[in-house]
Amino acid sequence: MLLSAIWIGAQALLLAGVHKDVAGTQYGAGGGAFVEVTARAKRLQVHFEGFPVVSIPQRASAYYGQATPAIGILDYSVGYAVTPRIRVGLGQTVINQRTPLPNLSQVVTSRLAGARYELGYSQPLHRNRFIEALFAGSTNLTGADVYVYSDGVTPTVVKQERE
Repeated sequence: MLLSAIWIGAQALLLAGVHKDVAGTQYGAGGGAFVEVTARAKRLQVHFEGFPVVSIPQRASAYYGQATPAIGILDYSVGYAVTPRIRVGLGQTVINQRTPLPNLSQVVTSRLAGARYELGYSQPLHRNRFIEALFAGSTNLTGADVYVYSDGVTPTVVKQERE
């Protein structure tokens, strides 16, 4: 099977978010490189996208201390061209997260994973130009939050998570 096309790209990615719980609200922002690789051979396609784990220190909170959350996301799929313009794909989404909470003497980590579904459309234009749209998502991510304490007393706690 010979490759008919391969695309490799990188983009700057900026993220911002809010975490709220009973202890208060934390705001975070960060940046990194978003990478995408797609390879096609006749009707089959392999697609990878995501960004490696990135971490930027955030403003300290009274309850948690100087948290430095880290997050990384990877999506991958295998697709099939139903018609020359319409492609369907199935794969997986994986989200890794790690947040040290110094005031609580703990580090919280989690890995969520689940199926990824894709529907793509491509419209050739003139010469080497085209318009392409990709609709993709993961409807059910599961995993566990793992709380590791460094106080020498509290045992590790594992809480199942579903998003």
